[in-house]
Amino acid sequence: MKSLKVIRNCPQCNKVAETADECRVGADRILFYTCGHQEYVTGVDAAEEYTITSRDDKTLYPFQLDGVKFGEEADGRWLCADAMGLGKTVQIMAFLKLHLAECSPILFVCKSALLVQFFQEAVRWIGHRDNGKWVADVIPQIIRTSREKPLLDTFDVFIVSFDLLRRCKWVKDDNYVFKTLVVDECQQVKSPEAARTQAVRRLANRAKHVVALSGTPFKNRLMEYFPILNMIRPDKFPVMTHMLHKYAEYWVDRFTGQTKIGGLRNVERWKADTGDFILRREREEVLPDLPTLDRRFQWMDLASEVQKAYGEAYDEFCDAYDGSGAHESQTAAERQTNILGYMSRMRHLTGISKVGDCIEFVKDFLETTDRKITIFVHHKDVAQILFDSLKAHKPLMFHSALDADQRMGVIEAFRQKENRILIASTLAAGEGINLQFCSDMIQLERQWNPANEEQCECRFIRIGATAESVVATYMVAYGTIDEFMTNLVEGKRAIFDQVMRKGEKVKVAIDQSTILKELADLLRQKGRDKWKLMN
Repeated sequence: MKSLKVIRNCPQCNKVAETADECRVGADRILFYTCGHQEYVTGVDAAEEYTITSRDDKTLYPFQLDGVKFGEEADGRWLCADAMGLGKTVQIMAFLKLHLAECSPILFVCKSALLVQFFQEAVRWIGHRDNGKWVADVIPQIIRTSREKPLLDTFDVFIVSFDLLRRCKWVKDDNYVFKTLVVDECQQVKSPEAARTQAVRRLANRAKHVVALSGTPFKNRLMEYFPILNMIRPDKFPVMTHMLHKYAEYWVDRFTGQTKIGGLRNVERWKADTGDFILRREREEVLPDLPTLDRRFQWMDLASEVQKAYGEAYDEFCDAYDGSGAHESQTAAERQTNILGYMSRMRHLTGISKVGDCIEFVKDFLETTDRKITIFVHHKDVAQILFDSLKAHKPLMFHSALDADQRMGVIEAFRQKENRILIASTLAAGEGINLQFCSDMIQLERQWNPANEEQCECRFIRIGATAESVVATYMVAYGTIDEFMTNLVEGKRAIFDQVMRKGEKVKVAIDQSTILKELADLLRQKGRDKWKLMN
């Protein structure tokens, strides 16, 4: 893709200057603009900087400009896998802004909850100025029903959800060609056989440019990455088995005898093979001035009112784990389902147990600070108890039942000075929202997948944040499944950071299935002596 050399405003006529030609003088350059004027620029780096401005006069950070250039060098077929909070969407929008004529029509595929978010970002960034004034908007068409078709003669940008896309008949019509396909949270197309993946693949096969975004590309298993990599670079990733043998960890599950696929095995080779089309940068590399994360752990006893129920759930878990009694006739899959069910029951009971301590913590926080706080929960009844108990402080609720407009309304309300408490579903609020105006959070209920918790943490560590530190308080019930989960996950997080940031050849399995298996083993081996909850 030929780079569009939009550099700066012309110092003489103030128009956005497009370079028609240039002349190098040592480390300096003379730039000849299409407006007829010229400019002498000192330093190569200064001469190569873009000026990309949004409707609200925001510009890109230098590392974001580098991301745009990376996309150009990859000829518009790339994966922006920057860590959460670094503005992946902004980089994609800027890339499309510079190459709108070449990339249109453009189709964004995202989660249904993010339709409005992408609409706003497209309006905000994709357009242009003339003589310093914003003169043209690009208004996207949001496709909201399966009967609605993209109006290719009217719009340049289109937005559709994953779930709706698979039901749209026009996807199979070869007359609907989008030059650029942008797939947000590309791990949503992790299964090659899934209808949503097949729908995205049909569009990708007809597109000239395929751009994907994911802040957590290794969220569960490396192989979930395969479908989108195959769409972007089929020459490098032609078949899944090739990727498995070359890059992935795998082992045999002792319960089922099935081969399990884990995370990345050959880090250095992976980076060498994908470095020309996968861009992955950590926050510390490019924005060291963003708030640091201060992860704290608030320990508490298991509430007396749930101890009996918790002990019963633990005993049933042990029976299921050992395969004793009535469980002897069960298949391995049924046994695993029961084990997970009892573990989930224990987690639920600890969540209920911690509500009282959480309420006291929040009340003290409100009295001693003037800041806002967000509480992440997993179970609906836990959220409701919190809401009812804190009603005097007018908490806001963010959950999966809200549509896109309602979700944005809750976030805007939380932004107001008088609203200081947000109770949010971990899974519903982990993606697509920005909470940089808040710097304190509580993770009340642990997630089986640590990446879901990290998604929540990164809602606060974003561009525009003013706090020096984001405090993430994890509430842990001593002597319960909480404690074992915390020790297991924090140990794996440390190893995982080494793999991702330093490229060290350290094996680590931080996916959900591995966490559950190791947690079950720990609970059975050490749980009874630790908890002392025997009847």
